[in-house]
Amino acid sequence: MFPKKKDPFRIFEFKEIVLFGSVLGAVFLLVIPSREARGDLACRAFEYDRAVTDYKKALEETSAAPGFTKYLPETLRRAVDDFLLRQYTLPRKRRLIERLVTVSGYTGRRREFLRYAKLLTAYEPGNERVRERLIEGYVWNESIDDAVRLLKETLDREGFNVKLALQLADLYLGQGRVRDALPLLEKALEMKGDEAIRRKLANAYHTLFYEELKKRSEAGGGEE
Repeated sequence: MFPKKKDPFRIFEFKEIVLFGSVLGAVFLLVIPSREARGDLACRAFEYDRAVTDYKKALEETSAAPGFTKYLPETLRRAVDDFLLRQYTLPRKRRLIERLVTVSGYTGRRREFLRYAKLLTAYEPGNERVRERLIEGYVWNESIDDAVRLLKETLDREGFNVKLALQLADLYLGQGRVRDALPLLEKALEMKGDEAIRRKLANAYHTLFYEELKKRSEAGGGEE
């Protein structure tokens, strides 16, 4: 019935402390310079090994859920978690992974390059530049069959693309699969009458011609 007497030694209520802590935590996450900034500075100084370390730690910190939201009411907590996930966590993770791909390439870490390229593809599966990095990673790690599979799947899904067809043809030629490369080169030349494609096609025909001559010669020698 009577108003509750306030404790003169109690400056803040519990709810005020929680709210203040939440705001302070959000400011720390969104404003205070992080390991990502240190990694950027290391890159500018061409200290790529240190940049890799900073970016990895930043990725670990970003992947961990912020602990301060557990003190919020459930409805507010879900809203804050969703906001941080969409506006902070996912974009930052994607950015850090992309930088790790680049820096891993600079430092010759071919396995890490491929690992982070795969992770980046999960964020942007339809991004042409990201797909190129993944193919580059497969080739660098001598996983040519995986690169061929990825290019074939992309061509089947998205339709014929001259750039992708030429990449696939180059991989086939590198494997000695001239017959598989020829249809791709012929269609690429038909769609884009480029001199470089014409020379590549001519070289493929020459290679196939000499292969046939060699087979006939060996067959003839065997009969004798």
